[in-house]
Amino acid sequence: MKPVFCPSDDEPGVTIIDPIQRRQYPIRTSTDVQPVSTDNDQFYFPVDNAAEIVTDELVLPFVVITYVRDLNGEILVEAEDYAYEQLPEREYIIELCAPIKVYLRICGEFTIASSAERMEFDFGSATRIQIGARSYHKRPGATVTTTTSPRDIMATLSTFGSALKTTSCERSLPSFRGHPPRIELGEELQIPDTISPPETGVRIEVPPTIEKIYPVSTLAYYLGATVVPGNEPQLVTDDGFTYALNHPARGFEREVKRVLKQLFFLDCITRTEGYYKVNLYERKIIEDKTDLRFEELYDKSLAEQLPAYLDISFDIIRNQVPTWSLAANVTDNKENIECLPYLVNNFSLIQVTDKKSKHQKSQLLLNRSRDFFVG
Repeated sequence: MKPVFCPSDDEPGVTIIDPIQRRQYPIRTSTDVQPVSTDNDQFYFPVDNAAEIVTDELVLPFVVITYVRDLNGEILVEAEDYAYEQLPEREYIIELCAPIKVYLRICGEFTIASSAERMEFDFGSATRIQIGARSYHKRPGATVTTTTSPRDIMATLSTFGSALKTTSCERSLPSFRGHPPRIELGEELQIPDTISPPETGVRIEVPPTIEKIYPVSTLAYYLGATVVPGNEPQLVTDDGFTYALNHPARGFEREVKRVLKQLFFLDCITRTEGYYKVNLYERKIIEDKTDLRFEELYDKSLAEQLPAYLDISFDIIRNQVPTWSLAANVTDNKENIECLPYLVNNFSLIQVTDKKSKHQKSQLLLNRSRDFFVG
């Protein structure tokens, strides 16, 4: 489900509707406009949908933080309350930090003027404006129905990557990852046509058992990977790269966690070559210890980055990897698949605990608590 652009009903303008977050963002114009669909790839940043209008003025319903950028993403002007900025004729991308992420692309001169209550963009004459919108996507936008068959569950997890806003390393930023589809158990596997997983050229092969499927959920989501049956757990790309996910010493689940942490961390460093160019302390540390060339890695595809990332020993980055915020123990009950999208959305590390083991641990904690209170 993508944001849609509709002519406003009560006054000239366009209303951006986000059906996932159930939000609307009206933008007034000086004359009636009719939004026309346009390409999504002209805003520097990824968007879910885009439209084009012609007008000489835009008025926002309230003041939002606004960044005026050149076509390379460099910030030229930042505007908030009581701003007044006159910009000369050239091509611009205007980023609006509204309840729906909005980008404007224009060619021309314009003036930004704002008070405490409103913000206005005056273009002086009729100007063609491309509008891109991206949902913050903090809730499921679609529902997948699946059986408890392991192969159907694998196909269901393979849809999680459809929520990614980009397959570049910027997906390490939460705002570039949407919520995976909701899952419901049913009589047969049903994947809506609206769900379109990215073609990343990456797959995760695991034996078709719950104990091996559930722990790769977050990794599959982050890589936009398909999950398929295989004799041994491994990460595979269409280019022929393979990486075993069953380490002789660490085992399966610990290795999956380490791989996810390593890929995420190195993406955070590589993205300093992209939209947000910052001097990251961790980058200097890693560059001094490896031969990774992040300026080259940034332009490679996700599948091409994996061999370079995973060629690095985890010990090199161990002290720089951030503390993970959430880990979840899930029993091997097949019905627990319905909770996976919510765990994955929180970027949880998932491990499977069998029912017997969980019961024994719960009983042990209960006995310890009783002994503490009754002496």
